[in-house]
Amino acid sequence: MAGQILKIQYKKKMSEIITTDFLIKALQAEALQTTPFDFLGVSLDSRKKLKDKVFFAIKGKNFDGHDFLSQALEKGAKAFVVSDKKKAEALFKKKEVSIFLVKDTLKALQDLAQSWRKALKIKIIAITGSNGKSTTCSFAHTLLSDFSVFVSPKSYNNFIGVPLSILNVNKKSSFLVQEIGTNAPGEISFLTQLCQPDISLVTMVAPSHLEGLKNLESIAQEKKQIYLKSPKAVWLFNKDNLWTKKMWEELAKKDSIYFSSQDEKADVNFHFLKESIGKSVIKGHIGDIESSAELLFSGQENLSNLMGACAVALSLGAKPDQIWKKVSQCHVPKGRQEYFFMEKQKVSILFDAYNANPASMNFFLKTCQKASQSRILILGDMKELGEDSKKYHKELACHPCVLEARCVFFIGEYSALIEEELKKNNFKGKFKAYKTYNKTLLTDLKKELKTGDFLGLKASRSLALERLAFNLTGKDFLA
Repeated sequence: MAGQILKIQYKKKMSEIITTDFLIKALQAEALQTTPFDFLGVSLDSRKKLKDKVFFAIKGKNFDGHDFLSQALEKGAKAFVVSDKKKAEALFKKKEVSIFLVKDTLKALQDLAQSWRKALKIKIIAITGSNGKSTTCSFAHTLLSDFSVFVSPKSYNNFIGVPLSILNVNKKSSFLVQEIGTNAPGEISFLTQLCQPDISLVTMVAPSHLEGLKNLESIAQEKKQIYLKSPKAVWLFNKDNLWTKKMWEELAKKDSIYFSSQDEKADVNFHFLKESIGKSVIKGHIGDIESSAELLFSGQENLSNLMGACAVALSLGAKPDQIWKKVSQCHVPKGRQEYFFMEKQKVSILFDAYNANPASMNFFLKTCQKASQSRILILGDMKELGEDSKKYHKELACHPCVLEARCVFFIGEYSALIEEELKKNNFKGKFKAYKTYNKTLLTDLKKELKTGDFLGLKASRSLALERLAFNLTGKDFLA
């Protein structure tokens, strides 16, 4: 298998595929008006440049794309997929555009993506997991940088985002690294079948999105669908996570690849030789090649993500020695255990507020424990944990890293609970609670912050802790 997949190149240009006839057939649409254009991608955003693109008027809970048809026209869209004929009538006079009427524009987007996927001559790597999806995708992009790789943008991992990724793949790309997310049963099954991946990976299973998935067993069953719905794909497994190890034991095939820090017989095996916040040295093997590398990040979760990305490259036929040459070039995406040093104040900052669940919070706090400086933590609610929210926030207040901190700031509805639990656990430092983010937090933090301190920031994305980090440092951590 080695070297075979990497030789595959993109065969057709997008403009040779997305024609008016292709759209009508894929969408099963009524063509209210057509012009002989070839279309270069699709979009839902009428605020962006839309030259030669197909605009889908998607309806959501709080918006209706049909209200922005005129704006999309001004931005250069050449075709419109609509479900509201009356709202589209104003466009009928524009002879240079095509208008397609469907019952459901979201389903039409998904149908088009499915047809487009069948026409694509590329390999798709599908990655899901409770944590580490985006980081593993980013690392894989770096390791495969000698080839033309398209990575799903930001959070393009749901019913809307995955079709958009597939439909907007760069026309020169050989690979699409696609993140797949879920917060309810059935999503991964649907999206996997839409992607038809050639490589499938679950990074890990941990408590997340419990409002929709209820418990760890349900999460594991949902994540496992990425394997069950891609029977022809090469399956990659993380043997360091209890749940994904069970998947390996149940599902592993002859061509499956697995990675582990604990199992030296793994196809990819790394361990830390040296580790400090924002910097580490690892040693191990990729395939049959042993080596070591310096990294500009730390943390066991990130090490697992790196091994997963190496397994992706290995499964695509990349040679182990070539993968090793790229390992040191990997860096964490914005907002995920991102290290920053404030030179003037000599303050170290670890920012990890892209998202938060119990597992990622635990990984973050374990990394913070490696700081030798006096520690200040700014933490916030972990969202979407359903009935177990109180349980997991109580556990947070028991973590040694929190109890050893000089000062803890907590934002959110569980601030009172955290304060109560800290008192029960004989917390000796200062605690300050905030029901919502406000400017007082920055003022209070500056009063507490001393030269040489370590500052750790972690909370769910909805709390937008990057506002505090930017006001403190002038650096945009989630740009």
